[in-house]
Amino acid sequence: MIVPNIRNPFLAALAHALQKEMFSTGRMLLLGDSDDNKERESEILRTFIERRVDGIIWYGVDRDIDLREAHAAGVPVVVLDKTPAGSGAASVFINETEAAFEATKHLLDHGRTSVGIISGPQKNLNSQDRISGWKQALELYNLCASDCLSFEADYTRGGGYVAAKAMFSGSVQPDAVFVSNELQAIGLLAAAAEIGVRIPQDLAVVCFNGTINSAFSTPTLTAVEQPPKAIAKASIKLLLDSGPFIVESIECDFHLRRRASCGCDYERNTFDRDQ
Repeated sequence: MIVPNIRNPFLAALAHALQKEMFSTGRMLLLGDSDDNKERESEILRTFIERRVDGIIWYGVDRDIDLREAHAAGVPVVVLDKTPAGSGAASVFINETEAAFEATKHLLDHGRTSVGIISGPQKNLNSQDRISGWKQALELYNLCASDCLSFEADYTRGGGYVAAKAMFSGSVQPDAVFVSNELQAIGLLAAAAEIGVRIPQDLAVVCFNGTINSAFSTPTLTAVEQPPKAIAKASIKLLLDSGPFIVESIECDFHLRRRASCGCDYERNTFDRDQ
């Protein structure tokens, strides 16, 4: 498995689900962390191919992947994201535009009228998908997706903290925000606590790629959740049941877990425990 940053709790949960599923087939999962560096990502891919691995599960820094070396070596690859047309890769993914739309719409359904976004690096295609979903929800409510409501940040706690500070000091103060990553949302909560912004009274929050950590923040975070177990099963099935040039795509469902940060009534329940 190739990941951009194993410190991301969602990627850690996904890797955990994959190793459990892989172990049940009598195989082991090797993990390569590219540290959000595309050159290092290519080096890891090349090393795995040289070590003659049975297959590769790839969660890339971005979608512009080059699989020619893997194809030449006959190594099957499953990408955990949408893949560009003609990439020749199988994929397992959720619709990130639709997920961002549902998250933003949920904030609007709460009666919020000025919904901002903390996005990931805007050059990344997954960031663009999430921005698109945010814009589509605003358009549904005849609201403008103003640049002064959009804040770009790394997918880290520090990125979310800095973006939130910029948002709180801006000329336009949103009453809600869609945050593109759980780590960013944790950083936002820290910035809000320092400044005295109350969540959700002053600012309603929904984030993307929620994990069990969202159930134990203060306040608890409403979050779009991907299904690690379903993604793991689908990915390994594609690798084991197909040949080296598999091109099938499987779309998995996402779930909006409603908690306190958006203004929903919430009590911790059996879903909110370590799996």
